[in-house]
Amino acid sequence: MRVLFTAFFVLAICGLATSASAQNNQFTTIVLHAVDISYGPCEGADDVDCDAVMPMTDITGMATPTIYMLLRNYEDVAGVQAAFQTTWTMTFGLWDCQPNTVAGTTPAMPFGETAGTIACAFDPITGGTLAVIGRMHFIAGGTGCIEIIESSFPFGTHVVAQEGEAQEVYPGNRGIVCAGTGGFDACVGEVPVEPTSWGHIKSQYQQ
Repeated sequence: MRVLFTAFFVLAICGLATSASAQNNQFTTIVLHAVDISYGPCEGADDVDCDAVMPMTDITGMATPTIYMLLRNYEDVAGVQAAFQTTWTMTFGLWDCQPNTVAGTTPAMPFGETAGTIACAFDPITGGTLAVIGRMHFIAGGTGCIEIIESSFPFGTHVVAQEGEAQEVYPGNRGIVCAGTGGFDACVGEVPVEPTSWGHIKSQYQQ
């Protein structure tokens, strides 16, 4: 019940505004970027642009990395929901990089589709550069990865447009950071999917 209420609360906030279309977010990607610092401000990922400077997806040699979560290829977004999976130890996470962020739930150990979910709403952002949503701070082991998986919350891992339409973020559009090989920058979107209407989302809570 708490999970459903939290997800509904966040999606409801996103659904208050109007204009634009979720169709513009069909190629939105969630980029993960590792920085070798034990605490990183929101501006710590400003040098990454997915063109001249690509995200760091290998934490080899980083004892206490900061992992930034960013959005790319968005046109109109007012919220995001995603789940993380990793065996690394998180010390804390901060989700305050967009104005007026309201987080219904934030990732916590042991991670996974429920405990690892971030669901938050914020002032609408439109196009342009990579948008930093938040970051997590880890004590990382010498092996393993952090990856974005399907959230157990309604409609899984997705972004929400101003007008309240949820757009799934396809698995091929989700970043991965590893100790060693296996990382994926997710700078370029791969496969678009159909948006889900806000009315459809609300109907799931009435069944």
